[in-house]
Amino acid sequence: MSKSNNAVAIRDEEAVRRLVADNLNLVRKEARRQTAKWAGDEPAGVQEDLYLDLVQAGVGGLRRAADGFRPELGNKFSTYAMPWIRKTVGEEAGDWREVYTHASLDAPAGEAGEATVSDFVPDEGAADPSEAADVEFRREYARRLLATLPGRDRAMVEMRFGFDTGVPATLREVGKTFGVSTARADKVIGRALLRLRAAA
Repeated sequence: MSKSNNAVAIRDEEAVRRLVADNLNLVRKEARRQTAKWAGDEPAGVQEDLYLDLVQAGVGGLRRAADGFRPELGNKFSTYAMPWIRKTVGEEAGDWREVYTHASLDAPAGEAGEATVSDFVPDEGAADPSEAADVEFRREYARRLLATLPGRDRAMVEMRFGFDTGVPATLREVGKTFGVSTARADKVIGRALLRLRAAA
């Protein structure tokens, strides 16, 4: 690439960055709207996780809009960018809701789906011997199912539902521990739970 072409490319990249930086409010507005739509009844922590994921997705859409924007055509950038933002934010919200539903502690598990994932989380406060035996049985059954998963997926599920500690971890905590985004942790755990249900 010649020096002149390189200079043009640099100016174009700077223009794209300015467009993105100057229009982040469009992303935030759409992310808030979709968060209220999909997670309005969820705990504040869940809403915050979703909002941050949606902002990240929306910035990607905003960047694509900035890359393709041609001001000489006379269009307003915000008008041009909104369909891109809505598309990327909407897709991420839909994916999140589908996986979040599957990753719920109330997701069916066990033979014939007669139990839920929460039934396999150890109850450290159980004092009655018969209850303790039942908890141990469920824990062992869960361990056998978990053994069918790849090692990393198994470890993420165990942390998410507190199999070792008895205290479930948030998706953000799981993601931080395994070096992935909250959304990625959510998707991995959701797929793992589907595999567990199939194995059961």
